[in-house]
Formats: sequence, structure tokens, C-alpha cells
Amino acid sequence: MPLSDGDKPRSRSDSTNNGGSVRSYQDPWIDLFVPGRICLFGEHTDWAGNFRRFNSEIKVGSTIVSGTNQGIHAQARKHKNSIIVHTVIPDTVDAKSLIRDEQEHGYLVTVVEGEPYTKATFRAPMNLDVLRSIASSGTFFSYAAGVAYKILQDYKVSGIEINCYRCTLPVAKGLSSSAAACVLVARSFNRLFNLRGTTRFEMENAYRGENLTPSRCGRMDQACAFGNRPVVMNYDADDLECKEISVGKPLHYLLVDLAYPGKSTTLILQGLQSAYPFPQNEQERNAHKLFGETNLDIVKRAIEALKVGDAKKLGELMWEAQEEFDEHAKPLCPSQLTMPILYSLIKHPDLQPLIHGAKGVGSQGDGTAQLLCKTEESREEVMKVISQAFPNMSTLPLTLEPTGKVRKAVVLAAGFSHSHYPVTASTSVSLFPIVSGNISKPAVLLHVEQLDEAGVEEIGIVVMKTDVFAMENLFHNKLEEQKYRKLNDGQKAYARKLSRLGLKVTIIVQDLQEGMGHAVVTAEEFVSDEPFILVIAHHLMSSTLAGKNCFEQTLDAFDRGGGVDTLAVRTVSESHVSSYGIIACGEIGKGDEKGIRKVAKIAEKPSSSFAAANLVTPGLKENLFFSVFGIYVLKPHIFSIIKTMINTNCRSSGGTFSLTEALMQSQKHHEINAVQVEGKRYDLTNPARYAAAVAHFAGN
Repeated sequence: MPLSDGDKPRSRSDSTNNGGSVRSYQDPWIDLFVPGRICLFGEHTDWAGNFRRFNSEIKVGSTIVSGTNQGIHAQARKHKNSIIVHTVIPDTVDAKSLIRDEQEHGYLVTVVEGEPYTKATFRAPMNLDVLRSIASSGTFFSYAAGVAYKILQDYKVSGIEINCYRCTLPVAKGLSSSAAACVLVARSFNRLFNLRGTTRFEMENAYRGENLTPSRCGRMDQACAFGNRPVVMNYDADDLECKEISVGKPLHYLLVDLAYPGKSTTLILQGLQSAYPFPQNEQERNAHKLFGETNLDIVKRAIEALKVGDAKKLGELMWEAQEEFDEHAKPLCPSQLTMPILYSLIKHPDLQPLIHGAKGVGSQGDGTAQLLCKTEESREEVMKVISQAFPNMSTLPLTLEPTGKVRKAVVLAAGFSHSHYPVTASTSVSLFPIVSGNISKPAVLLHVEQLDEAGVEEIGIVVMKTDVFAMENLFHNKLEEQKYRKLNDGQKAYARKLSRLGLKVTIIVQDLQEGMGHAVVTAEEFVSDEPFILVIAHHLMSSTLAGKNCFEQTLDAFDRGGGVDTLAVRTVSESHVSSYGIIACGEIGKGDEKGIRKVAKIAEKPSSSFAAANLVTPGLKENLFFSVFGIYVLKPHIFSIIKTMINTNCRSSGGTFSLTEALMQSQKHHEINAVQVEGKRYDLTNPARYAAAVAHFAGN
């Protein structure tokens, strides 16, 4: 893959196809980034855990892996029948060899040599036999062909065009550049053709594709699919479990290429794997313990340290892990694992005051080291020391940031509105038309637009089975050319925007409508182990705060409030409390930051007398109460609470599984904040309010 900057497409909706002829409606480019990966703890336990297929006494393997700050920047779009990859080729690849590969394996390569980089374009038909042949060749583009082959085996796809316009990821430095390339191709197919695959889906297809090449990568390498976030990966024979880890505070790592040409991963693996699957002597039993009980204990403690951002503890664990590796792994391959160059670096006296800890990376040996620096400034000093004491070595910074950013949204659009019957016998309220910006849009599309403006990357829409076809047509099915030609210029521009928005959307089916709580838990697989913003589709929001929509206001409060569950609220009069979830907060202005208040009590549609006695917020005007506004930023612990309610059949008075009840249970163990957003809400299930929404958005 590339090592420097190439040419990024000038427009997301480039109007020319690869042959140069003008098309009136071409699929837009989508932006993609895939980082490299680094193993923080647990090297070698991925393959060790896989040996449980033959020996059940072997312990489960476990690694902590993180994406790097370096990676591949690309854009991708659909192609009618080929896989095309434009890329800058690294200096280590002979441009002439690409031409020889083309002649030998039957694909097209165009090479343009120049300064400061050489560019190449690879093109092959989406044909299983051709792709399999290219993958097995082990040539520069074999990884892309292998993944395309696996996708084409299982899915009816046409082709893709990828432009890798920038890459900061070194090749052959233990950062899994080949795995990043494979994930890039898998992600391109997944998003462009709406294959509805999770991150695990992209990992699995990247792994299967790369293993068609001579590379034969490990299961750990594709962790780069998770981005620049640490992930714990557990390996139990053929089963793989992945779970993201939250980082409490910034951690400043430095990766160092030791520049030793004599390191041999092959020899290291031969030596260590000679102890598997059944140990024959004390040395081999020690290796099993190292990659088993000892590793599981270190990884467990490292996870806890990462969660709170305890850099000092992590540094201690790095030293401990390296000492254990030296003692129990070195005897199986002393020629490679004595590691004099590694130790000359990590034990250098000038580095000790600047670092918390250090250890080898990947297969170990004199290949790459990782250092955990005390501060960002310390890392700069470490880099200066290394450049002076070890001028042949190169460095790459890696910063693990606190993972509080909300990337995903869940939009609940599966309800039935009896107030709008008989219209709702044929369509959902979330698909009712709203004119906005002179474009007639389904109501749910306004939510998607605003979530996109708020920086949300992935949007899951929970729908009834009967609405799947309409939602797919809206977000994922390209408008027929004959219909497209009838649109005016503004509508054509919006069609291109809609294609881009649709790439963010995943349709999630709720089989039974059993309340908001049940709808939320339907999205658990989509959300995974991340905070998410929850939106009710039939509640349209209109901000009165310039420059920030209501979703942005709530997400901002989540960030400022320390990343705890956050509910958007508004005031309602006592006569309306029986229609909403009502929230009592601490006194306004006391200990609260910029409108963020601690939630004291929550009740679902209480009577006015109960609210007056139990749900008054000090400081609000008499007969006013806080009610839910229809926006929630929640952490994934809400899923276990709702599932317990479902398993115990704990239903609300209305016979459903209530989200408000789940929040009441959550509040007993987890802090919840509330923020009063500046904006209006329109409940579209009320015909009069729907009419008001139509008038409001048409006038804006």
C-alpha cells in the first residue's frame, strides 16, 4: 500500500466514469480511513489459543490491540464490473515488477513513475477464477483480490473503485499494513453495497481474504477494523471474541523500529510453536503457562488500568510482561529472543526518567519496541534521545485518547400511530412528508440530516417489518435513471446527498412492538460496547440555538458532564405530566455546569398529584416540571437492564417494556444527567402537531 500522498478526487460526486464518458448520475465517493494495528499486550496468544482445537487444557489466548494514528486514507465508489485500485506504491516495491505481475497473472496495471512518488492503478474483472488466481500469486495487489473474491463468493455485488490517496502507514514494520489494506476493501464493499455487516463482518472477510494469499495472517491483525481504539480479543480455538475498551485518560506511546535486518519472525514462530499443542518438557510447559495463565492475569490488570488511564500501572505491566517473556520464551528460540538491540534501547539510562515502561512488539525479537511515555512533552524528549543515540532507528507516535465520542445513533421508528389511522395502515409516521429547504422529505430523514450535522458516524433505524422496503428504497436503493432525469437541479443535488447519508444508515427490524425498551434492545448488536444517542423518529426537533441543533446540544452536555447518561428535557405544565416521562432534578444553578443537572427521580406518566408531591425541581416556576424531550445519550449498560426486564416479564402498566422504567432502574446504580435544550419538539403522532410541524419547517 502507499507510503505518501497521492491525488484525492476533487469532488465526492465526480461526473466521469473510468472510461471518461459523462454520466448524469454516478455513485458518489465515500471517505474511508483504516489504521494499522499494534499489540499492546498478549503477543503470540492468538495462535496459542487456536491450538485449543487439539488440546482443551490450553488456556484461552487474549490480546489487547489498538489501531495506530497512522493508516490508509482512501475514497471508494461502486463500479459496474471490476475492482479498481489507484494507489501510491512504496519505495520498497519495484515498479517494473508490477508490470511483470500483470503479464503473468492476467490483470491490468498502469504505472506512472514520477516525483515525489510513483502511482499505480490495478484493474481486474469481478470474476471468481481471476480473483482467486491473483490472490494466490502473492503479488502487490493480491490482498485486494483475495477480499474481493470472498465478498463475491457470498454476495451479489458488481465492483468497486478505490483511490488510496494518502498513506502514513509503513510497510513491513509490524503494524499490519496488509491487514489494513484488506479491511479497507472489505469496508468498501460493506458500505457501498449495504451488506449490513458489523465491524466483525469486515474483520472476518478481511481475514479470509488475506489467508488466500501466501501471507497467512493471524486473527489479531484485523483488529485495525476497530479504528484507533483499544480492543481486547480472546481466542478460543476457532472462536474469536472482541470487545472495545474505554480509555480513561490520554496515553502517549512511542513505537520504535529497531532497524535490525536479522530478525526472523519465521524462526521465532517455529521455536515457540514447537511447544504446541502438547508440551513435552519443563521449558514447553513454561511456555504454555506464559501464554496462558500469566498472560490472562496481565491482560486483566491492563484492561483495568486502561479504563482509568493509569499510565504508571500500565508501564509496570509492560516491564512485567517483558520479564515473563524473557524468562519463559527465550529458551525456545535463543538466537532470536536474546534481543540485545531491544534492551540497549529500552534500558537506555537517558530514557528512564521519561517513560513509565517499555516492551517488545509483535513477535518480539529485535524488531519493534513500544515505550509508554509519561507525557506528550516527555515523548518529544524521548524521540530526541533516540535520534541521537540510535540514529538508524525510526519512531512513530501513538496516542490513545479517552473514548467518549458518541459515534452511533439509534432512531426508533417502529411505532404505530392510531391517531393517524387509516394513513398509518399503509405507512409509518416516520415516513410522513415534511417540506424542508424546498425539498419534500420523510420525517425520519430530517433526523438523519441533523445527526449527520452533529458528527454521528453510524445511524441504526429500528423499523417494523412492513417498513423495511420503504426504508431501503429511501436510503439504499439508487433512483432509477428515468426518474432521476425528471428531477430539477436542486433535487438532483439532494439525491447525491441522500446517497452519502444512506451509507451511514443501517436498517434494524423489530419483530414485535413491545415498547420503547424492547425497541432499544433490538439495536444492541448494532451499538456494541459504545455510548449512543437515542432518538424517537416521530418527535421532530427544531433548535432555537444558533449554530447547534438539539442533538448537538445534548451530545455537548454528555461530553461536558463527564460522559454519563444524559437526557434532554423541556418544561411542561402540571396538566400534561400524565402524558410524559417526568424528571426531577437538583436545584438549578447549584453545582451545575452550564445547564447540566443531576437527575434525582424519574417517573413514567405520573398523575399530577404524584408529580406535585414527588417530582418538583427546585427553582422551576410553580406548576412546571421537566419532561423527557425525546433525546437520550446512553451507555451500553442500559441493554442489560432492559434484557433483565424482558427475561422477568417486568412490563409497564401499559403492558410493554418501558425505557423510562429501565432508566429508573439504571439510576439506582449509575449517575444520570439532564440538560434543558433550546428548541421545540413536534410530536407527529398528534395530527394537530403534525400540521404545526409541516407549517414550521416549510417556513424555515
